[in-house]
Amino acid sequence: MKIYFTAMYGDISIESNIQNKTVAIKTTDLSMGEKELLKEILKEYDVFPEEGLENKSFVINNKKIEDVYKFMKGKLKKDRPTLTAIKYKDGRIECVEELKEVEAETAAVVEKPEKGCPMPVVLRSEIRASNVLKEFLSEKQLADFNKYLQFVSIGNCSKKPYLVTSRWSELVEKYGQLYDIVEKRVICADCIEIPPSEELLSLKLMIEFKEKEFV
Repeated sequence: MKIYFTAMYGDISIESNIQNKTVAIKTTDLSMGEKELLKEILKEYDVFPEEGLENKSFVINNKKIEDVYKFMKGKLKKDRPTLTAIKYKDGRIECVEELKEVEAETAAVVEKPEKGCPMPVVLRSEIRASNVLKEFLSEKQLADFNKYLQFVSIGNCSKKPYLVTSRWSELVEKYGQLYDIVEKRVICADCIEIPPSEELLSLKLMIEFKEKEFV
């Protein structure tokens, strides 16, 4: 049985081998945040990778998949309400409250949507933040933001160009949220507790006014 932890930027899944009494944690194209959480998870099971975490499989011995699932759900989804669906080999799909080892092909964990009006606070905040951000963008930056959800800022000290990308853009998988164009490297930087556009404005201001403090 394979269980997917549906994620924004990448993917983490677990798969059981009942015969060998093992559970394998598998990774694909992880974001920086997911990598940090995965390190915490692996540490819990005394697994300490010597190399990177990308596109790897980490084996946990003598653990039930439902126990690993519960622990990982708590880490990856925290206290947010979730839905868990399982798909059987005959094609049936069922939504379950608790996951147990069953004869199923796959299962997936997703965050539970909220019902009701008005618009969710996060989305309302993002609209306001987006409007403020646009007030601070140059014409070229605004055009790029409207088209790609990213733009270029110039460092006030080095005069180097940096690519600033919204975490809501598909391009964030390639460039991260801050990318040094000259050195061709991702710079780890984020403010995930605030709306994406407020985060973009924060990154822009740091690069354009306080680059030396920041990078």
